[in-house]
Amino acid sequence: MIEAIVVLVSFIIGLFLAIIISGIFLWIALIILGERRSLLASGIANIVSSIVAGISIVLFSLIPFLAILSPIIAFLIYSYVLSKMLDISYGKAIVAAILSFVVLVFVSYVVSLLTLPLNVFIPSHTHISHVYMRHWLLR
Repeated sequence: MIEAIVVLVSFIIGLFLAIIISGIFLWIALIILGERRSLLASGIANIVSSIVAGISIVLFSLIPFLAILSPIIAFLIYSYVLSKMLDISYGKAIVAAILSFVVLVFVSYVVSLLTLPLNVFIPSHTHISHVYMRHWLLR
């Protein structure tokens, strides 16, 4: 019984974190566009839009003539669902989706620059393996 409660609580915490983390970049993009939405609403809209877009890309990829266009169609469907869930215009939803990707790339770049000193002083696993193999081969 206690295991089931622990699993349920950890599932709820994981779901909440997934919603918050997935909505952070969309929330920042909406703030840049001048649209004020809550972080929770942005996260839920992002997850629901992603699920609908994922289903649409699978369905459209099965149609021979539309398979090549399925990523574009899925992006347009993603933006449409996003615009309806967040009550913003379709154009702002497209710009917010693109801008959230740009913000994600920028944040990833900054984090990688900030952690660069750690990467210099901490050898990677492959480096350790190569040193060990070289030592073993030269015996």
